[in-house]
Amino acid sequence: MLKSKLPFGIDSMLMLMKSLKEFRFPVALMELHDQMGDTYGCMLFGMRSIRTRDPRNIKAILATQFEGRRQLSLSFLWG
Repeated sequence: MLKSKLPFGIDSMLMLMKSLKEFRFPVALMELHDQMGDTYGCMLFGMRSIRTRDPRNIKAILATQFEGRRQLSLSFLWG
């Protein structure tokens, strides 16, 4: 789990917003994955989020139909 110094993961969100402004958002995400691993959890605005770049996890998510999911967010990084 990505640890935050500020409540609700505000510091993580500020870091990601800064990376957007500097046009380095994909690099910031890759750095987080390098630091935390292929799959990790974090808090953003008080909501738990799980981020993955593991192809097996992505394949399972896309192939599985499941009820009760709140939101499925996919980011594809081309490089």
